[in-house]
Amino acid sequence: MMTKNTPNKQCADTPFEVCLTYDGCNDCPSCNYWNAARLLLPHSNCLKRQYACVIVKGGYIISKGYNTSLVACTTCARMDIEHNIGDYAECQSVHAEQAALIKARENSLQGAELYLVCADEVDPIPCPTCQKLLDWSGVKQVKEVQGEDNL
Repeated sequence: MMTKNTPNKQCADTPFEVCLTYDGCNDCPSCNYWNAARLLLPHSNCLKRQYACVIVKGGYIISKGYNTSLVACTTCARMDIEHNIGDYAECQSVHAEQAALIKARENSLQGAELYLVCADEVDPIPCPTCQKLLDWSGVKQVKEVQGEDNL
């Protein structure tokens, strides 16, 4: 177990490696990115699941996003549908990845990395639509962490 503010050797040597044993390290770039994404989770107004992410390039957070809708939803058309399955046409929300891409300049995303976190215990992979947008945007890698307790 690491002590607070001691970088995890797994990720300290390579700034963009995923820190799998996050315990509050403030010196490790990956831990700071995961923490920045985690701090956005409360802003999500999705009824089914809270997602948040940051996009990192050259060691800097260049964009961030969380799933949200323009008008707060009172019901969820996808509440009983399995995660990342089926049509999202009924969903009024913009996904975290989509929000971050919308906020970033297209040319600034070439070679960037996206850190995606989900508050629930599901596999936090981008849905097919988000993955397509990420592929087209130039984001080179998506890093995920499952459950807020794993940060």
